[in-house]
Amino acid sequence: GDLTEKVVRKEADGKVVYTVSDSSGNATEAVREIVYSDLVPVITLAGGEEITLEVHTPYEEPGFTAEDEEDGDLTPAVSVSGTPDTAVIGDYMITYTVTDSQSQTGEAKRTVHVRDMTPPEIQLVVNSPYTRPGTHYEEEGYGAFDNYDGDLTASVEREEHEDKIIYRVSDSSGNSAETVREIIYKDAVPPVITLAGEMTCYLAVGTPYSEPGYSAVDDVDGDITGRVTVEGSVNSDAEGVYNITYSAADTEGNAASVTRQVYVFRPQQQAETVNPGSKVVYLTFDDGPGPYTDRLLAILDQYNVKATFFVTNQMPDYQHLIGEEARRGHTVAVHTFSHRYEIIYSSEEAYWNDFNAMNDIIAAQTGQRSDLFRFPGGLSNTVSQKYCPGIITRLAASADAMGLRYCDWNVSSLDAGGLTSAPEVAQQVINSIQGHDVSIVLQHDIWSYSVEAVPEIITWGLANGYTFLPMSASTPMVHQTILN
Repeated sequence: GDLTEKVVRKEADGKVVYTVSDSSGNATEAVREIVYSDLVPVITLAGGEEITLEVHTPYEEPGFTAEDEEDGDLTPAVSVSGTPDTAVIGDYMITYTVTDSQSQTGEAKRTVHVRDMTPPEIQLVVNSPYTRPGTHYEEEGYGAFDNYDGDLTASVEREEHEDKIIYRVSDSSGNSAETVREIIYKDAVPPVITLAGEMTCYLAVGTPYSEPGYSAVDDVDGDITGRVTVEGSVNSDAEGVYNITYSAADTEGNAASVTRQVYVFRPQQQAETVNPGSKVVYLTFDDGPGPYTDRLLAILDQYNVKATFFVTNQMPDYQHLIGEEARRGHTVAVHTFSHRYEIIYSSEEAYWNDFNAMNDIIAAQTGQRSDLFRFPGGLSNTVSQKYCPGIITRLAASADAMGLRYCDWNVSSLDAGGLTSAPEVAQQVINSIQGHDVSIVLQHDIWSYSVEAVPEIITWGLANGYTFLPMSASTPMVHQTILN
């Protein structure tokens, strides 16, 4: 029967011996061999054994763990070999290995598939959203670019229809792209209005204005001169700047307009320029009147010297001194109403509006307008170019056409550019006038030190045989080189 309970078990020397006897004394024996072995470490890959990656995308290791039955966590001991080149399409193997304390080695492999999965991009050049009616669309241009293949423009297939163009392209990986250009036939170009005669006209007071004429042409409608409307008028009996605006629109509503400027001026009676001789000094003062002008007038009275004032309206509280300058025998001329370059040099119209505003004040204070002026910054200034290129050239031509006189200087006192004391200013002027037969001196009566330099200038000049004169209709003008 069952003798399990009578089995004798003995373990020794890597084996177990099992013996048993029955009731008759019969014995039997069985031997179990014991084999001791360490299991291989197991590496587990996070993210799986296969990863697909877009070309040019940096590879980031998803991670891994390593466990051994005897040694436990062996993750820090894992060795990784193999690096995918993500700039080149292909399949890349990464091998992970680890060895335990019993020299058992575990291994895992991961395959990284680098693929181009992004389609190319087609870009259209659009110079105008519309195509002129009745014409065939002229290709404006296009380009195709792929993140792996680069420029694919030459591979673009173009399918043209009446109202659209379809552009298609595929890259070396089979990714395809398609873009559609909608062709909209519409007249989007305004007509062109051409003025006969000059854009800027000069008209003497009392001379009737006669329209020089105009024409208008549209690229679709043709000659539309009959549709031109003219706005504005010229009062040839009153000085000023008058704008005549010509406007026209085509059947699509595209509008255009141009403006002709008409300057109505009062002709000046020009006296013949006279050479005043040698050792002549014209003292001129810009930017006033101001708080030191009254003091300057007293100094000039003291020496019975007459000067020239190029006046502004920067300090309206001293406006009354303009009349005082004229009453004491000095010459009053226009400099600028505002003295703000960004305004006066923004356009020809803006300049003459500023000029006339200042001349109106001169007329109110002295009883007559002036035909003499000085450009802010002088003829050679370049700051005007910032606001309106070429404006000084055009203004000088305008002044010539209107018979106006403009004058710069050939002696600078440097009172607005470095010198700040009366002795310095006086010495600068004295040194400079000795190099000229006729000196036109630039000073500013808005600076006290420049005003206080005048007595020394005058006394030195009189002692050395110089004559001081105010500018008049016969005074020769000094002109610097026009740089704008």
